[in-house]
Amino acid sequence: MRVNPRGLHHGALLLCVVALLGTASSAYAVDGVIEINQTRANAGSITPGDNPGFPVTINQPGSYRLTGNLVVSAADVTEQNCDPSGTAGCVIDINSSNVSLDLNGFEIEMVGQAVRDGVFAFDRENVAVENGAIRGAQRSGISVGPNSRIEKIRGTNSAIEEAGNIMAKGGCIIRDNLLTDGDGGQSILVVGDGCTIEGNTLTAIGEVGIFVQGDGCTITGNSIANHLIGIQVIGACTISHNAVTNAGGVGIDAANGSLILANSVRNTGSANALLLGDLVGYASNVLTGGQEVQVQGGIEIGTNLCGTDTICP
Repeated sequence: MRVNPRGLHHGALLLCVVALLGTASSAYAVDGVIEINQTRANAGSITPGDNPGFPVTINQPGSYRLTGNLVVSAADVTEQNCDPSGTAGCVIDINSSNVSLDLNGFEIEMVGQAVRDGVFAFDRENVAVENGAIRGAQRSGISVGPNSRIEKIRGTNSAIEEAGNIMAKGGCIIRDNLLTDGDGGQSILVVGDGCTIEGNTLTAIGEVGIFVQGDGCTITGNSIANHLIGIQVIGACTISHNAVTNAGGVGIDAANGSLILANSVRNTGSANALLLGDLVGYASNVLTGGQEVQVQGGIEIGTNLCGTDTICP
């Protein structure tokens, strides 16, 4: 019986194609999203240039999704290159703009005190991180560059250093996150103009609940408790419909050009509920607790309730 060499060649080629497809399926879901889990992180090559172990390095634009929890200790971090100093380890290092990372309900957990960042993308634009938990970062749970979005993240025990549990640059959207039980620094730290910070719940973190250095930001619908300062803005922003409770110091601290509307501030210790620049307008706020003078600075452009009086301060 003669064997057709061409048939053998085609068969071998088919086997190679099947093998390649099988390899690709371990990295890509059916919808083309690149999948990340502990096994794939330890193997490396999630994107070209990604070495085995941590950090997982994302070097290409695209959509990425966790398919399991990532648990990382100092021994697992093989490269300390997650910031310009080259001395900080992280779990996921995003080296490309235009990246979407869906945590898919899973958790990134950092064990011990040597892993400083959860997801690091501070110099990258148009990055989205959403839908999961970050626990145990020593500096920042998530940091992103301009025009980025962080949404539906549960952050715990982050920002021990003087940084932010969430850090972002201008044009950001930070929405519907729950940040709890940290120590020091800021819950949300933004440097840049035009951000929206909305619907976040921030409890028991440290010095400042929301810190913004920039103009044109909207800070609305947030619930902030147990910080030394609830909201602090260096710039001209609109701050509205927030609830600040049990602040150890000032409830809302805002610079000239800001507008302070319909916030509730109570139990602010011995400091002012509102500490405002001279050219800050405020109206429809409910201010209780704290010292006798609820408001320092600002221009009352509408009725407020200060303790039991509608005349402020």
